[in-house]
Amino acid sequence: QQYNYKIKIFGNQSWGVPQYCGMIPTEEVKNLFVSATICPNISEPHSQAYGYDIVERPFKLLSSKAFMITDTVQSMKDNVFFDDVVYAESPSDFRNKVDFYLKNPDKRIDYIERGYNNVINNHTYFHRAIQFFEELNLPYEAKKVVETYEKIKKDLTCKT
Repeated sequence: QQYNYKIKIFGNQSWGVPQYCGMIPTEEVKNLFVSATICPNISEPHSQAYGYDIVERPFKLLSSKAFMITDTVQSMKDNVFFDDVVYAESPSDFRNKVDFYLKNPDKRIDYIERGYNNVINNHTYFHRAIQFFEELNLPYEAKKVVETYEKIKKDLTCKT
């Protein structure tokens, strides 16, 4: 079956293709991600080759409750998103997986929930700040960040 992929590209520079839609305000990015059927994540060639590089985009996608298919970066697969996302091993595998999840949208739900929960429970800036303060032996500051995170986490889970 041939799909009409309805590809849209947003960003701060012109891509020279009709799918390019221009800039999108930061406050609208979450809505864009969650409204997409599939959000592809494609890493830099050095990330794929060396297997180590984790950028912000996967965290933004998953915290928005978006469904992500990503190329394989081994460190991301082994250390961060074990079974929270769909990994593609090659361009043809990427296309096959896109086609599969377009045909089977219900199969996306578990990935969306696991990815969201993993990010919210383990990989926010709050978590990094807590680690930072703990490494600096600043327990009071770490405790304050934990308290703030718990308050924010409740708000996050109520709004989504």
